[in-house]
Amino acid sequence: MNPIRRILNADKALSEEVHELIESGKNLPIAIRNNINQNAMEKAMVGPAPELPRAEAMILLHVRPALLIKKNKVILPDSVELKNRIRPFIKKIEHVIPSVGRIEFLKAGKKYGGTGWLITEDTIVTNRHVASLVAMKKGKSFVFRKNPLGDTMEALIDFKEEYWGDNVAVPEFEVELEKIVYMTEDNTTQPDIAFFKIKKHNKLPEPIVISTRKIIEKQFVSVIGYPAYDPNSIISTMAAKEVFNNIYEVKRCSPGEILENVSDSWYFYHDCTTLGGNSGSVVVDNETGSAIGLHFMGEVEKENYAVKGEEILKHLRKVSPKFVTGDLRLASEIESEQEDVFTESAPEEYNDRAGYLPDFLGKKYSVPLPQVTRDKDNVLTFEFNGETQSELKYHHFTVVMNRERRQCFYSACNIDGLLSKRGVKRTGWKYDSRIPKEFQIKNECYGNPPKFSRGHMTRKEDPIWGDLTLARAAGGDSFHVTNATPQMQSFNAPVWLALEDYALENARQDAMKISVFTGPIFTEQDPVKYGVKIPVDFFKIIVFIHDTTRKLCATGYTVSQKDHLSNQEFVFGEFETYQVSIKSIERRTGLHFGNLSSVDPIKGLEAFGAPLAKVEEIRFV
Repeated sequence: MNPIRRILNADKALSEEVHELIESGKNLPIAIRNNINQNAMEKAMVGPAPELPRAEAMILLHVRPALLIKKNKVILPDSVELKNRIRPFIKKIEHVIPSVGRIEFLKAGKKYGGTGWLITEDTIVTNRHVASLVAMKKGKSFVFRKNPLGDTMEALIDFKEEYWGDNVAVPEFEVELEKIVYMTEDNTTQPDIAFFKIKKHNKLPEPIVISTRKIIEKQFVSVIGYPAYDPNSIISTMAAKEVFNNIYEVKRCSPGEILENVSDSWYFYHDCTTLGGNSGSVVVDNETGSAIGLHFMGEVEKENYAVKGEEILKHLRKVSPKFVTGDLRLASEIESEQEDVFTESAPEEYNDRAGYLPDFLGKKYSVPLPQVTRDKDNVLTFEFNGETQSELKYHHFTVVMNRERRQCFYSACNIDGLLSKRGVKRTGWKYDSRIPKEFQIKNECYGNPPKFSRGHMTRKEDPIWGDLTLARAAGGDSFHVTNATPQMQSFNAPVWLALEDYALENARQDAMKISVFTGPIFTEQDPVKYGVKIPVDFFKIIVFIHDTTRKLCATGYTVSQKDHLSNQEFVFGEFETYQVSIKSIERRTGLHFGNLSSVDPIKGLEAFGAPLAKVEEIRFV
């Protein structure tokens, strides 16, 4: 049995298991911290009782910190190890921060109730036990409670409430919560969820995308919220100086991991450092920057677990049946085929598409599109604006099609990390009217399992940058069928999906720009499924100006779905990503990437056989 469960379920096991966790260097989860009273702690320790809180505080301080936030930026810890662990995901995490706020009450006995965050343009999600402090069900609807004086209570959310230093005034960003629109029933069979309608405001942050990605143990997550001091909790008292430095009720980021996914329930366990005010906090999947869950703890539940994203969506659709999540089924660039909806734009609507820009990183570092050196006769050409062309230009990316395979040779994208936008809703799939439909795969191999999903080559997040109008248009362009290839429904490659984000972290900080080439690796041995040759392997090449060397850097990667294609069985598990030489990608694809192989840190070397277990293993120099 899991030692955490044994501690919660059997007092007699307390001493042995607490020692086991402390000696192993693991963080004691909040579920244990909040359910062990002073007498139990004394019994669990050899020596004076105060030793346990001090030991645990140090573990929390160095392993599971609660990091302050200033101007929507995480203040990184002093620990080099923790910095290295958090830094690859920092931009994804910080995209979420502006959309999280502190829920405050007016005309109520309590000023501050917990945390909430934007889930749609006009909806805040928090916990039921937070909302119930000022709201209740009345008939079939919900109303704000009245205080003892007969005044109707009110609620608002403040998206700031950061700590900038002692005696430093921090700007507020308070917005009224106009209406309570939904609360789950107060019983253990129902997830702890509530939705508020927020008042219209022209400066509201973007909604946080909900992820329904498969939750796995050891998955890196972060809780963003407002931990509050609890004088009745001995752990929070002892940790006041060590972990929180007596600073409470301000926005913090607490990185950690998934402890356990309860497969047959609506919640999962995590080990991020939290206190009562974190009730309603967002649990962020570090790799995708999307919300994987809704944390609940606080004074009522006192457990360190969260409602799953899929459960939040299920209840949100009760309020808004037409709501569609902006995230992907497995956060893997693969779209569900449940709705077979296609649109087509008129050719003249593509006149403003600039496509991939070779000089995006600077004229000194010009990176032209790759040349098709093998199978050149299969490059699809078309007439557009009186010219014969082969490049399908979209906003911020370009696609070159293979006539025979009806899939792209490659998709090339420019990404500006500093101008990236979030919360842009997905659109339906589109044909490109510049080329005949006969060269675009519609439905033959696509559909619900056991058929394939449309896997983006240029990720839908990558071109979504610039002003909001342009970002929305670029996001829509990524849903052209020309930018998709058949991928397994079970595609789940965390490292592959994090490559662009990690490269941005290593790009020059005053630029945060990268260019990315992605595509299938076509072979004669590719299997035929549903009348379509399915690519087994895929490549990606990322080009940027390295932050340290200030030189052009290009790295290559491959991922395969070979093991997941056998007998058309949908095997759920990680797809392994390898760092390989650009020369090897050129040999396998028949594409030539100019001089990029000369700036490849592994140059002529091939992959060393072991897949990348994490993005930090990538060689950039």
